[in-house]
Amino acid sequence: IPLSFSTPLPSPSLSPPLSHPPLFLHPLSHPSLSLFLQVKVYAIKHDMHSLRHLVRMCKALLENASLYLEKYLHYLLPSMITCAVTRQPCMRPEVEDQWTFRQEAAKLVALMSRNFNSATNEIQRRITQHLAQIWLGGQSPLATHYGILAIFIELGPEVIRTIVVSQLKNECTVLKNAMSSGVAIQKVAAENIQSLLLLNLPPILKNIRQAPDVAESYTADYGYIGQTLCASVAQLRKAPATAILRPGLQVG
Repeated sequence: IPLSFSTPLPSPSLSPPLSHPPLFLHPLSHPSLSLFLQVKVYAIKHDMHSLRHLVRMCKALLENASLYLEKYLHYLLPSMITCAVTRQPCMRPEVEDQWTFRQEAAKLVALMSRNFNSATNEIQRRITQHLAQIWLGGQSPLATHYGILAIFIELGPEVIRTIVVSQLKNECTVLKNAMSSGVAIQKVAAENIQSLLLLNLPPILKNIRQAPDVAESYTADYGYIGQTLCASVAQLRKAPATAILRPGLQVG
C-alpha cells in the first residue's frame, strides 16, 4: 500500500511490528518511508504522541540491518534533529515530559553519526558545528538548548569536552537567570538542563582536570554549578574503578 503525506500514523496496536526486526518492508519501500517520516515531522505541531511514533519508526528503520539507509540520511537525520531541538513538541511544555522525548531523538542522531560518519561526509563535524551555532547564537529557547546538549552528550566525550565544557560557564549564566525569572516554563527547562549536565559532566571533568578538586576553582570555571560538579568529581575519584556513580542533582 503506497504511503501518502496524509496517511495517518500507526496506532499503538500497530507499533510492535515496527519495533521487532525483521521489518516486513519491500526492498524499495524504505525511501518512501524516509520521506514520509520527514514530511510528517515537519507537519506535526505540538503533538508529542505522534512525534514519538515517528521517532520509533526511524529507530526501527535504523535497526534493520537489511536496509541501506545512507542514501536517505538527508531525510532521517534532519527529522531527528528537529525532534530533539524543536521549540515546543507538546501543548503543555511546562508539565509534559518532553525531555525524555528529546533524549530519544538525540540517541538516534548520535546513532546515525556513528554508523555513517566518514572522512568524506564529515557528518559529526557538520552536526556539531551547526548545532553549536544555534546553541551559542543567543536566540533559541532553553528547551532547544536541552535538545542540543542531549545530542552533544550522546555524541560522546570528545564533543562534550571540546564544546559543552568550553561553554559551560556561559550556559550556567543563562540557566541561573532563567531560574530567577519567575517564568515557569523557563524554570522547568533550566532545571532539566542542570540535571542533564550534572549527570553527565563529572566523568569527563574527572579525566580532564587534575586533583585536588577545589570548589572555588570549579565555580570560577563553570559558574554556579561548579561547587556541585566539584563534589561529584571528588566522589568519582574515591569510587572503585568498577563502580557506576550517578552524581547528585542538588546545587548548593
